[in-house]
Amino acid sequence: MRPTVAKKRGPAQTLLVQGIAHLQSAEHEDFRSHAGGTSAEVGSSQSMPLFGTGEMNETPNLRILPSADDAVKAEAAAALYRYNVAATGVDDRLPIGAVLYDGSGRALAGLWGRAEFGLLFLDMFFVPAHLRGRSYGARLLATVEEGARRRGCRGAVVETSSFQAPGFYIRHGYNEFGRIPFAVDGQARIFFRKQLA
Repeated sequence: MRPTVAKKRGPAQTLLVQGIAHLQSAEHEDFRSHAGGTSAEVGSSQSMPLFGTGEMNETPNLRILPSADDAVKAEAAAALYRYNVAATGVDDRLPIGAVLYDGSGRALAGLWGRAEFGLLFLDMFFVPAHLRGRSYGARLLATVEEGARRRGCRGAVVETSSFQAPGFYIRHGYNEFGRIPFAVDGQARIFFRKQLA
């Protein structure tokens, strides 16, 4: 499948924070008052977009607060993807995955990722201990890699931990290209890649 090429929009626009959603605790009331509204008004993505493009005409009173809000993260990811499309003219990101089900339709294992810019990015792979060593992982990987090839991916990238399954990826043609030690003695984050075409 060929990537969709977006119409060129000129130089990439600057992404600016225009609001913050889902402020949950009373300690942020001072921020809400400076942001210009009640918590419901500030937290509503319908009343004010979280991330947008353009220029600011005035300098607002901005604050940085700790946050692990998945909704805000999703909005930022969407804004970043719009930036990527504007910068490259390529709009080809597609989710990809494969799931192992039992006879009753219950999901037992799976592999999920995305195809983008001609690469397969493997994001999450889980096979429970009692199903390992029975080729289910290999079959899930082969299914996803074949789907990625059909979408025009020429390579695959995955990161895993040394205590997970680096040997699995090596056995299936992946080559290590980076390693970062954890604070845990003897353990590391490992980066692998594989040519698909």
